[in-house]
Amino acid sequence: MKVNVLSRLGIVTSDFITNEDEIKKLLEKAKISDYKIASNGIVDINGDVYSKNMKHLLTKGHFAIKLGKVSGDFVCSPKLVSLEGGPREVSGDFKCNDLPGLTSLKGAPEKVGDYFICDNTPISSLEGAPKQVDGFSCCKCDKLTSLKGAPQKVAGGFDCSGCKGLTTLEGAPQKVRDFNCGVCNGLTSLKGAPKQIGDVFDCAYCANLTSLEGAPENVKGFNCFGCNKLKSLEGGPKKARKFDAPDHLFDEAKEMYG
Repeated sequence: MKVNVLSRLGIVTSDFITNEDEIKKLLEKAKISDYKIASNGIVDINGDVYSKNMKHLLTKGHFAIKLGKVSGDFVCSPKLVSLEGGPREVSGDFKCNDLPGLTSLKGAPEKVGDYFICDNTPISSLEGAPKQVDGFSCCKCDKLTSLKGAPQKVAGGFDCSGCKGLTTLEGAPQKVRDFNCGVCNGLTSLKGAPKQIGDVFDCAYCANLTSLEGAPENVKGFNCFGCNKLKSLEGGPKKARKFDAPDHLFDEAKEMYG
Protein backbone atom coordinates (compact mmCIF):
# COMPACT_ATOMS: atom_id res chain seq x y z
CA MET A 1 0.00 0.00 0.00
CA LYS A 2 1.33 3.44 -0.95
CA VAL A 3 0.80 6.07 1.74
CA ASN A 4 0.71 9.76 0.79
CA VAL A 5 0.60 12.37 3.52
CA LEU A 6 -1.31 15.52 2.61
CA SER A 7 0.38 17.62 5.26
CA ARG A 8 -1.53 20.79 4.49
CA LEU A 9 -4.86 19.10 5.20
CA GLY A 10 -3.57 16.59 7.72
CA ILE A 11 -5.03 13.70 5.70
CA VAL A 12 -3.47 10.33 4.94
CA THR A 13 -4.65 8.63 1.74
CA SER A 14 -3.99 5.03 0.73
CA ASP A 15 -3.70 3.32 -2.65
CA PHE A 16 -3.18 -0.41 -3.21
CA ILE A 17 -0.88 -1.62 -5.94
CA THR A 18 -2.94 -2.60 -9.00
CA ASN A 19 -0.23 -2.98 -11.64
CA GLU A 20 -0.13 -6.68 -12.53
CA ASP A 21 3.64 -6.87 -12.95
CA GLU A 22 4.24 -5.25 -9.56
CA ILE A 23 1.71 -7.57 -7.93
CA LYS A 24 3.43 -10.61 -9.46
CA LYS A 25 6.79 -9.49 -8.08
CA LEU A 26 5.35 -9.26 -4.56
CA LEU A 27 3.67 -12.65 -4.83
CA GLU A 28 6.91 -14.20 -6.12
CA LYS A 29 8.77 -12.72 -3.16
CA ALA A 30 6.14 -14.19 -0.85
CA LYS A 31 6.57 -17.58 -2.59
CA ILE A 32 2.91 -17.66 -3.58
CA SER A 33 2.56 -19.34 -6.97
CA ASP A 34 -1.08 -20.42 -7.26
CA TYR A 35 -3.13 -17.25 -7.67
CA LYS A 36 -5.41 -15.29 -9.95
CA ILE A 37 -5.25 -11.52 -10.50
CA ALA A 38 -8.51 -9.82 -11.46
CA SER A 39 -8.65 -6.81 -13.79
CA ASN A 40 -9.10 -4.52 -10.77
CA GLY A 41 -5.94 -5.88 -9.14
CA ILE A 42 -7.66 -8.02 -6.49
CA VAL A 43 -5.79 -11.29 -5.93
CA ASP A 44 -7.36 -14.68 -5.16
CA ILE A 45 -4.97 -17.24 -3.66
CA ASN A 46 -5.31 -21.00 -3.81
CA GLY A 47 -3.74 -22.57 -0.71
CA ASP A 48 -2.49 -21.51 2.71
CA VAL A 49 -0.75 -18.22 3.46
CA TYR A 50 1.55 -18.18 6.50
CA SER A 51 3.08 -15.24 8.34
CA LYS A 52 6.58 -15.77 6.91
CA ASN A 53 5.12 -15.41 3.39
CA MET A 54 2.50 -12.83 4.24
CA LYS A 55 5.04 -10.30 5.56
CA HIS A 56 6.23 -9.75 1.99
CA LEU A 57 2.75 -8.45 1.07
CA LEU A 58 3.05 -5.59 3.55
CA THR A 59 4.29 -2.00 3.43
CA LYS A 60 4.78 -0.42 6.85
CA GLY A 61 2.38 -2.92 8.42
CA HIS A 62 -0.37 -2.43 5.82
CA PHE A 63 -1.39 -4.66 2.91
CA ALA A 64 0.29 -3.46 -0.28
CA ILE A 65 -2.23 -5.31 -2.46
CA LYS A 66 -5.89 -6.20 -2.10
CA LEU A 67 -6.82 -9.83 -1.58
CA GLY A 68 -10.09 -11.53 -2.48
CA LYS A 69 -10.57 -15.21 -1.70
CA VAL A 70 -8.05 -17.48 0.00
CA SER A 71 -8.80 -21.20 -0.24
CA GLY A 72 -6.91 -22.33 2.85
CA ASP A 73 -5.65 -20.92 6.15
CA PHE A 74 -4.43 -17.34 6.47
CA VAL A 75 -1.94 -16.50 9.24
CA CYS A 76 -1.07 -12.83 9.68
CA SER A 77 2.42 -11.46 10.17
CA PRO A 78 3.21 -9.98 13.61
CA LYS A 79 4.06 -6.74 11.77
CA LEU A 80 0.47 -6.23 10.58
CA VAL A 81 -1.32 -3.15 11.96
CA SER A 82 -4.45 -3.11 9.76
CA LEU A 83 -6.69 -5.77 8.19
CA GLU A 84 -7.78 -3.44 5.39
CA GLY A 85 -6.89 -4.95 2.04
CA GLY A 86 -6.80 -8.46 3.49
CA PRO A 87 -8.85 -11.37 2.15
CA ARG A 88 -12.61 -10.95 1.96
CA GLU A 89 -13.20 -14.68 2.28
CA VAL A 90 -11.08 -17.45 3.80
CA SER A 91 -12.08 -21.10 3.57
CA GLY A 92 -9.87 -22.24 6.47
CA ASP A 93 -8.73 -20.45 9.64
CA PHE A 94 -7.96 -16.74 9.78
CA LYS A 95 -5.42 -15.95 12.50
CA CYS A 96 -4.60 -12.39 13.49
CA ASN A 97 -3.74 -13.18 17.10
CA ASP A 98 -0.79 -11.81 19.10
CA LEU A 99 -0.45 -8.71 16.93
CA PRO A 100 0.64 -5.82 19.19
CA GLY A 101 -0.16 -3.18 16.55
CA LEU A 102 -3.67 -4.35 15.63
CA THR A 103 -6.24 -2.05 17.24
CA SER A 104 -9.27 -2.68 14.99
CA LEU A 105 -10.97 -5.52 13.12
CA LYS A 106 -12.06 -3.18 10.34
CA GLY A 107 -11.25 -4.88 7.05
CA ALA A 108 -11.50 -8.43 8.44
CA PRO A 109 -12.84 -11.16 6.15
CA GLU A 110 -16.62 -11.20 5.76
CA LYS A 111 -16.73 -14.98 5.83
CA VAL A 112 -14.37 -17.53 7.43
CA GLY A 113 -14.87 -21.25 6.86
CA ASP A 114 -13.22 -22.38 10.09
CA TYR A 115 -11.98 -20.29 13.05
CA PHE A 116 -11.38 -16.55 13.25
CA ILE A 117 -8.78 -15.93 15.97
CA CYS A 118 -7.81 -12.48 17.23
CA ASP A 119 -6.58 -13.44 20.72
CA ASN A 120 -4.25 -11.19 22.70
CA THR A 121 -4.55 -8.04 20.61
CA PRO A 122 -5.24 -4.45 21.77
CA ILE A 123 -8.58 -4.21 19.92
CA SER A 124 -11.25 -2.28 21.85
CA SER A 125 -14.22 -3.41 19.75
CA LEU A 126 -15.37 -6.39 17.69
CA GLU A 127 -16.89 -4.10 15.07
CA GLY A 128 -15.69 -5.26 11.66
CA ALA A 129 -15.50 -8.94 12.66
CA PRO A 130 -16.69 -11.53 10.13
CA LYS A 131 -20.45 -11.98 9.92
CA GLN A 132 -20.20 -15.75 9.49
CA VAL A 133 -17.64 -18.15 11.00
CA ASP A 134 -17.39 -21.74 12.19
CA GLY A 135 -15.69 -20.62 15.40
CA PHE A 136 -14.57 -17.34 16.96
CA SER A 137 -11.92 -16.55 19.57
CA CYS A 138 -11.00 -13.18 21.08
CA CYS A 139 -9.35 -14.40 24.30
CA LYS A 140 -7.22 -12.05 26.39
CA CYS A 141 -8.29 -8.91 24.54
CA ASP A 142 -8.18 -6.76 27.65
CA LYS A 143 -9.47 -3.57 26.04
CA LEU A 144 -12.80 -5.14 25.05
CA THR A 145 -15.70 -3.98 27.24
CA SER A 146 -18.55 -5.66 25.34
CA LEU A 147 -19.11 -8.15 22.52
CA LYS A 148 -20.86 -5.67 20.23
CA GLY A 149 -19.95 -6.40 16.62
CA ALA A 150 -19.34 -10.11 17.23
CA PRO A 151 -20.42 -12.50 14.47
CA GLN A 152 -23.99 -13.70 14.92
CA LYS A 153 -23.64 -16.84 12.81
CA VAL A 154 -21.26 -19.15 14.70
CA ALA A 155 -21.61 -22.86 13.95
CA GLY A 156 -19.02 -23.99 16.50
CA GLY A 157 -17.52 -22.38 19.59
CA PHE A 158 -17.21 -18.79 20.80
CA ASP A 159 -14.38 -17.99 23.22
CA CYS A 160 -13.94 -14.62 24.93
CA SER A 161 -12.24 -15.96 28.05
CA GLY A 162 -9.61 -13.94 29.88
CA CYS A 163 -10.85 -10.54 28.65
CA LYS A 164 -10.21 -8.55 31.82
CA GLY A 165 -12.06 -5.42 30.67
CA LEU A 166 -15.24 -7.19 29.56
CA THR A 167 -18.17 -5.92 31.66
CA THR A 168 -21.09 -7.31 29.66
CA LEU A 169 -21.89 -10.17 27.28
CA GLU A 170 -24.20 -7.92 25.25
CA GLY A 171 -23.57 -8.48 21.55
CA ALA A 172 -22.76 -12.19 21.90
CA PRO A 173 -24.20 -14.55 19.27
CA GLN A 174 -27.46 -16.02 20.55
CA LYS A 175 -26.89 -19.53 19.22
CA VAL A 176 -23.55 -21.40 19.48
CA ARG A 177 -22.25 -24.89 20.20
CA ASP A 178 -19.91 -23.88 23.06
CA PHE A 179 -19.44 -20.57 24.84
CA ASN A 180 -16.53 -19.66 27.10
CA CYS A 181 -16.37 -16.41 29.07
CA GLY A 182 -14.25 -17.78 31.92
CA VAL A 183 -11.81 -15.57 33.84
CA CYS A 184 -13.58 -12.37 32.74
CA ASN A 185 -13.25 -10.53 36.03
CA GLY A 186 -15.30 -7.52 34.93
CA LEU A 187 -18.50 -9.56 34.58
CA THR A 188 -21.05 -9.35 37.40
CA SER A 189 -23.89 -11.18 35.60
CA LEU A 190 -24.47 -13.22 32.44
CA LYS A 191 -26.89 -10.79 30.81
CA GLY A 192 -26.54 -10.92 27.04
CA ALA A 193 -25.25 -14.51 27.00
CA PRO A 194 -26.34 -16.84 24.19
CA LYS A 195 -29.85 -18.25 24.60
CA GLN A 196 -29.08 -21.53 22.85
CA ILE A 197 -26.02 -23.64 23.67
CA GLY A 198 -25.50 -26.96 21.93
CA ASP A 199 -22.94 -28.28 24.40
CA VAL A 200 -21.07 -26.41 27.19
CA PHE A 201 -21.36 -22.95 28.74
CA ASP A 202 -18.26 -22.01 30.74
CA CYS A 203 -17.99 -18.96 33.02
CA ALA A 204 -15.52 -20.47 35.49
CA TYR A 205 -13.30 -18.25 37.67
CA CYS A 206 -15.15 -15.00 36.95
CA ALA A 207 -14.03 -13.43 40.22
CA ASN A 208 -16.73 -10.74 40.41
CA LEU A 209 -19.71 -12.70 39.09
CA THR A 210 -22.53 -12.25 41.63
CA SER A 211 -25.47 -13.54 39.59
CA LEU A 212 -26.20 -16.19 36.95
CA GLU A 213 -28.98 -14.02 35.54
CA GLY A 214 -28.94 -14.27 31.75
CA ALA A 215 -27.61 -17.85 31.64
CA PRO A 216 -28.97 -20.15 28.90
CA GLU A 217 -31.91 -22.31 29.99
CA ASN A 218 -30.81 -25.66 28.56
CA VAL A 219 -27.22 -26.89 28.29
CA LYS A 220 -25.37 -30.18 28.32
CA GLY A 221 -22.69 -28.76 30.59
CA PHE A 222 -22.44 -25.63 32.74
CA ASN A 223 -19.32 -24.53 34.58
CA CYS A 224 -19.25 -21.73 37.16
CA PHE A 225 -16.55 -23.26 39.36
CA GLY A 226 -14.36 -20.66 41.04
CA CYS A 227 -17.05 -17.95 40.92
CA ASN A 228 -16.79 -17.43 44.65
CA LYS A 229 -18.93 -14.28 44.87
CA LEU A 230 -22.05 -16.16 43.78
CA LYS A 231 -24.50 -16.35 46.69
CA SER A 232 -26.87 -18.78 44.96
CA LEU A 233 -27.46 -20.54 41.64
CA GLU A 234 -30.62 -18.56 41.00
CA GLY A 235 -30.84 -17.53 37.35
CA GLY A 236 -28.84 -20.56 36.25
CA PRO A 237 -29.95 -23.03 33.58
CA LYS A 238 -33.15 -24.99 34.14
CA LYS A 239 -31.57 -28.12 32.71
CA ALA A 240 -27.94 -29.26 32.71
CA ARG A 241 -26.57 -32.81 32.43
CA LYS A 242 -23.34 -31.74 34.12
CA PHE A 243 -23.01 -28.78 36.48
CA ASP A 244 -19.76 -27.59 38.06
CA ALA A 245 -20.43 -25.18 40.92
CA PRO A 246 -18.23 -23.32 43.40
CA ASP A 247 -17.46 -25.37 46.50
CA HIS A 248 -19.78 -23.33 48.72
CA LEU A 249 -22.74 -24.00 46.40
CA PHE A 250 -22.04 -27.71 45.86
CA ASP A 251 -25.06 -28.88 47.88
CA GLU A 252 -27.41 -26.50 46.07
CA ALA A 253 -26.11 -27.70 42.70
CA LYS A 254 -26.55 -31.35 43.70
CA GLU A 255 -30.13 -30.69 44.74
CA MET A 256 -30.98 -28.81 41.55
CA TYR A 257 -29.09 -30.83 38.97
CA GLY A 258 -28.34 -34.15 40.63
